[in-house]
Amino acid sequence: MESQAWSSPRSWTYASHTLDACGGELDKKTLFVILSGHVGSDAATKFIEYHQLFAKWDAHRILLEGNIPDTEQLNKIQAYALLSACVAYLLRRLRAVNFQTNPELDQALSALAALIMAMSKCHREIVPLGLKTLLLAENQTTGSTTMVRRLLTEADAVAAELLTVT
Repeated sequence: MESQAWSSPRSWTYASHTLDACGGELDKKTLFVILSGHVGSDAATKFIEYHQLFAKWDAHRILLEGNIPDTEQLNKIQAYALLSACVAYLLRRLRAVNFQTNPELDQALSALAALIMAMSKCHREIVPLGLKTLLLAENQTTGSTTMVRRLLTEADAVAAELLTVT
């Protein structure tokens, strides 16, 4: 009897390595075949659904042009995908310059602060997840937490709101 693929940290790691080896964008069917072989069809289906939601957001437009969507109209999964897309975009840009800012990145940080402030009103529990991702990535690369401190300075109201217990 053959064992079926199941979702575990190790199988997700193997799936990630396989996807990296493929390079570039894969169509939905190919992505499903690769993922289901590693993590099972149920997990592959959920991942593809989330991946499509994540890819829907144009983080460049949101962070550099200030086109912040109305977060009150989003459900929790959509809000998480939006914040994840923006943080991932910002991290790619920050890593490219070793976390040294420039006027464009300053603008992106301000836009992310505005997005976090908007999300704190209707999706408060999602905000720490985005901040944690940014904090861990910067700390791992530079040993500091300058970007998250800047975000929270720009969004003092958010920081105070997140730290209050209701």
